[in-house]
Amino acid sequence: MEPTPLRALFLEKRDALVWHPGLALPNSRLQVSPLKDCVTLVDPTSPYSFLNYLALHGRLYSFVNKRNASTSRQEFIEYYRWVAGRLKTLRFSEVVNDVIPFRDGYRISTNTTTYLARAVVVGVGVEPKIPACARSLLCGTLYHAADYLERPLPQAAEHVLVVGRRSEWR
Repeated sequence: MEPTPLRALFLEKRDALVWHPGLALPNSRLQVSPLKDCVTLVDPTSPYSFLNYLALHGRLYSFVNKRNASTSRQEFIEYYRWVAGRLKTLRFSEVVNDVIPFRDGYRISTNTTTYLARAVVVGVGVEPKIPACARSLLCGTLYHAADYLERPLPQAAEHVLVVGRRSEWR
């Protein structure tokens, strides 16, 4: 929202930022440029940019001197957590219990307090999509990639097949 005059409050029921937890494999890399961060394409001078994060943490020179402009998923998760920790408009551990029309807006009741708002946007998160033909087959050995790290890791002799849409491979 910065530096606009808009006022907003973001409520998150989790107690900390979580980004693709089932895919945060050791040594995994981002598949897109880290400059597609929270702000760079809109405001390259923002204090919330990934490059500013690297500079403040003493890692900018090592990043720009790497062979490619990629970074690890874990470092990007740390970057997202760093941004989240700096935002005054983000509240963790706030469970929304009710949204009720009230006067010219809404009354939002959470586990800790009540808010009044003129508009409400509901974000329920990204849900893994399982094709209808595979839903009845879900089990301990057939599951969505989002659950990968929550399952026992495959053994060295096992075979693993990853199925996805071609548009997701880019």
